[in-house]
Amino acid sequence: MKRIMVVGCPGSGKSTVAVTIAQKLDLPVVHLDQIHYAPGWQERTKAEKTRLATRAEQADKWVIDGNLSATYPHRLSRADCCVWLDIPLQIRLWRVLKRRLSGARVGLPRGSPDQLTWEFIKYVLRSDRLTRPKYQKLHLEAGST
Repeated sequence: MKRIMVVGCPGSGKSTVAVTIAQKLDLPVVHLDQIHYAPGWQERTKAEKTRLATRAEQADKWVIDGNLSATYPHRLSRADCCVWLDIPLQIRLWRVLKRRLSGARVGLPRGSPDQLTWEFIKYVLRSDRLTRPKYQKLHLEAGST
């Protein structure tokens, strides 16, 4: 395996798992949060995110973590394996709080300290209803590798 994608709802451990896989298999890791945001949590334009993600996906080897939906089908078609971290909401909420308090979070955009805002907490809470069904559908359609 030389192209692995790691997906899941917020707080599921995508970045941590991606780094572990990348180290064990000697593959480069790409954190989509670093593509989604420029330093200082400045959101990039959709065109720029798509361009950067597509370029990363064209590489021969990678472990990509994250959920940039604009390029999800292309990334899934290139992946040798997709790891879907389907973690219960209570555990994900605890992890989000713990990583904020401990300061231990990998894959952040440069110059963007971890933040815990009400908007992000609401996003985590909504993810079971919005994001999880999307993954189920995409993986069923793709035959889930």
